[in-house]
Amino acid sequence: MAENGPAIARLGWDDDWGQAFEPFRGRGLHPARVGVEDKHHYQLFAEDGLFTGKVTGKFRSQTRTQADFPKVGDWVAFKPQAGEDRAQIHAILPRVTQLARKRKGRETSEQVLVTNVEVAFIVHGLDRHLNVRLIERFLVMTREGGVQPIALLNKTDLDSHSSEKVDELQRALGEVPVLPTCARTGR
Repeated sequence: MAENGPAIARLGWDDDWGQAFEPFRGRGLHPARVGVEDKHHYQLFAEDGLFTGKVTGKFRSQTRTQADFPKVGDWVAFKPQAGEDRAQIHAILPRVTQLARKRKGRETSEQVLVTNVEVAFIVHGLDRHLNVRLIERFLVMTREGGVQPIALLNKTDLDSHSSEKVDELQRALGEVPVLPTCARTGR
């Protein structure tokens, strides 16, 4: 398997990830990116194709919280099962960024939504009242996770005052880019 071949590079694999993966190379493990998380099953995108992965029993027993399990965007070290599209996930490479929120209810643990992304688009529709405070809460979440935020005000075709709202939000958010959009018209 060519860890830095074209297929895996399109997923974001680079020399830094290659260095982070180095401890697993001698153990016969392969790198993959988690594309889908479905309870305890994960769709892994690897150089050799798509695999359905599960964490090993050892991984499960050593994991303290739900946030420590693989999430969409994670790079993992996995071992494919011979002749099948199934795999065992042995480890997660260190996360660079993450978007997380507090779990609902009385728990104080975090719920990781996605990892290792560079940009998050905070989308707010202009078909309702502009909620600057809500957008600011999402902004805090992205900044805490090391992700660059961009605010998109969508449905500009439904609001004759969209340019004023863009200006209002731009003043509130400072240097964060605020872009007016219209999914319907493509503008």
